[in-house]
Amino acid sequence: MVNPYAFPRCEHLTKRAEYLEVYDQGNKWVGKTFILYVVRDEGTERKLGIAVTRKVGNAVVRNRLKRFLREIYRHHRPRMGTGFRLVLVARPYAAQADFAQCEQAVSRLFEQGGVLSA
Repeated sequence: MVNPYAFPRCEHLTKRAEYLEVYDQGNKWVGKTFILYVVRDEGTERKLGIAVTRKVGNAVVRNRLKRFLREIYRHHRPRMGTGFRLVLVARPYAAQADFAQCEQAVSRLFEQGGVLSA
């Protein structure tokens, strides 16, 4: 049985072209700490990309935020539908946020983007 909280490699956006396609074709929701891009692509698997630039902070801060975002995605994954390609982009304010603040911000963006099912 597959762990519903896993984040398998097949759900990662891995190529630059995939990110650019989501940026160009996706809908965008902006929060204080994160930006969410969503492309609805019915009939495909759900995929997530995470972008944390050097503007956010040093390597320690960037890696911590990426761990937070992967964990938040894993917890929301069972409530998500398929056919989404998502990119979460961290903004500089995210460096000051703890896990609970990140989870609240990302959850709000997921709901605004219509990614979560009831």
